[in-house]
Amino acid sequence: MVRCAGARRFCRDNSGVVLVETLLVVPLLLTISLIIIYFSSIFHTMAHLERATRIASRELSVGRADDETNGVLTACSSLTGVAAGGGTSVEQIACDIASQSLGEHFVTASDGTSDGFGSEGADAFVRLVVPELSLLPIGVSPSPEDASVFEAQSTLRMQRVGS
Repeated sequence: MVRCAGARRFCRDNSGVVLVETLLVVPLLLTISLIIIYFSSIFHTMAHLERATRIASRELSVGRADDETNGVLTACSSLTGVAAGGGTSVEQIACDIASQSLGEHFVTASDGTSDGFGSEGADAFVRLVVPELSLLPIGVSPSPEDASVFEAQSTLRMQRVGS
């Protein structure tokens, strides 16, 4: 039986073991961390969208703001901030609140009329949409019709508030 002294020394040599283990574990930990960050950004965005639609639909339903888009889905970046009746735009209110989250936002709102305050008892709704691809940090600006989207909508009945 031939014995090789180099093989025995090779089997006992533990240098480099930590490097190999690190190279196996770090990509897995990095992937898990990136997945957690991505999903938490989605939950953060959804929380802001829901809050923004809730506040904006309340403003619209009690007449403190009016709709600017009349039910047409519009990018927040192209809003003027002035409603059809000349008052505060409810879409701008929603976009200002939603701007604290990631992504490109699209908004629509309607109080059932094209100008002025909607009739009492009619539905006032606000809808915010964020294309999923706009949440990725790669500079993609898709339209909401071309991609899957995250969406929040809130609907309330129009009511007159005594002044």
